[in-house]
Amino acid sequence: MDRGPEFERTQAADDVHPLHAALRAQAKLMPTPSYGIGPVSDGFAPAAYFFANGDFLERMLDRQQSMSRGLDRKGAAAYLIVQYASLFSATAVVPFVAARIVPDLSPENYALLFTPEAEEGKRVAVRLQSARFTTDIEENSRHSEAEPLVDAAGLRESLRLAIEDHFTPLIDALHDRTKLSRNALWRLVGDSIAARFLDAGEKFSRIEDAKTDAMAVLKQTGSPLKNRQLGYFDITIRDEHDPERIILTRTFRARGGCCRAYKVEGGELCTICVLRDPEERNRDIEDRIRRRLRGENADEHHAH
Repeated sequence: MDRGPEFERTQAADDVHPLHAALRAQAKLMPTPSYGIGPVSDGFAPAAYFFANGDFLERMLDRQQSMSRGLDRKGAAAYLIVQYASLFSATAVVPFVAARIVPDLSPENYALLFTPEAEEGKRVAVRLQSARFTTDIEENSRHSEAEPLVDAAGLRESLRLAIEDHFTPLIDALHDRTKLSRNALWRLVGDSIAARFLDAGEKFSRIEDAKTDAMAVLKQTGSPLKNRQLGYFDITIRDEHDPERIILTRTFRARGGCCRAYKVEGGELCTICVLRDPEERNRDIEDRIRRRLRGENADEHHAH
């Protein structure tokens, strides 16, 4: 399996902990959230604490509504789960794609630091209290904190179960408070995970492997992450004067969930919303890309 050039650079020093190296690769892709490994310091608390803290969840839901006029409680839950899943996926998916590693992502091990700025989406830190990890890479499996796995299927299963274990208490809490269905919330988590696989695959030159891994993780029968609509699709731009000449091809995520942005005042369906007709969606994306190539202002909001 091609692990990409970035993986090799993460393994430059034999004494570097494999999980540290993997998370360093994550920082190269996106600097937020910042991360650390080790015992929690002042201000940090396990995600399990925040998921069970009703006052904290109410503040987060209220903040979502205060920032989007007309957003109802279900919409607030959708916005909140999308933001958190995007944060989580950085430390879950990027190490998988870059270094074939799944950290211990349990809500008890995954500690968070929220500041007033973080509550507005500006600053947040993650700390993994344990450096345990699973891997299917032989050289990393010899590490004392590694749980070696036989093959790629086992590692994919490890990530899927870790995602389900992490999000189940949060989804239960948000459903109980807002009545947005669990299925709708799981769909939004799956969308975020799929998007991060695509981003990381492009960054680490493993896009086809990343897409294959993502679908294997997210499409397992019986998993709450599975839904029919989620997937990937390509848009190919051809020369209008010479259709045989391909200008570019881009891969996009086909969303399985709806963030309910169209429900807010002045809102509309996102470019790749699951509620849109696929043919209309593809025409819209192609038009936006062509306008951008011509140097026109083409907003590609939510078109990834």
